[in-house]
Amino acid sequence: MFFGLKDSAGLAEDEPARAASGTAMNEEAGAPFVFDMMSAADYRAADPDTLKHYESHVLPADLYLGLCPAARPVPCIVHGDSEQGAECLGAGAFDFMRGGWGLPELCARLKRLWNPAVEAGGRILELRGRMISYRTTGTAFAGEEDTLYLSPREAVLLRMFLASPGRILPASVLCPPLGIPRRASRALSMQISRLRKKLGRVSPALGAALVAAGAGSYALMG
Repeated sequence: MFFGLKDSAGLAEDEPARAASGTAMNEEAGAPFVFDMMSAADYRAADPDTLKHYESHVLPADLYLGLCPAARPVPCIVHGDSEQGAECLGAGAFDFMRGGWGLPELCARLKRLWNPAVEAGGRILELRGRMISYRTTGTAFAGEEDTLYLSPREAVLLRMFLASPGRILPASVLCPPLGIPRRASRALSMQISRLRKKLGRVSPALGAALVAAGAGSYALMG
């Protein structure tokens, strides 16, 4: 079964039914999203442009591994037998759940993906949608919170890096969620450069941690 998920804050006004289900999810699980479901057969037959509208995908391992690398969605949480975990993560999955998972576990993993946090240079940073919320620790100003807004593409990039700290992400993973052709290395480099500058405003150490790792590949080092 495929789960396609969207941030409930981004729902259009003409989607009241989905907005209502999102409210229920907020109250019951503390996760700001709504989801659609479809069978594996329907997923394979679905219009790729329709699938691009989902901010996260949750797929069974056999379906995920059966897709050609170019068709594997990003970011994707995969579920299956424990022995499939290493293969799925190696194929580009952002997270893996063993069989028998329930909604609370899925919500916890999605919150880690959608609202990730990191500490660098004496500052704690949390990504909330397109907003970076950060505060300083260990000083007279500890606890005071500041914010910095990102462009939609910058927010997508940072979410992927924070979800995979220290992991090298190639252009084939980074470009599709940005709507950039996989071979458009210059366009990706420009997006990375803009994000690095904004991260440097929050913490110079964090900006410096976003590094190139080969042709068209980048990583956020711890």
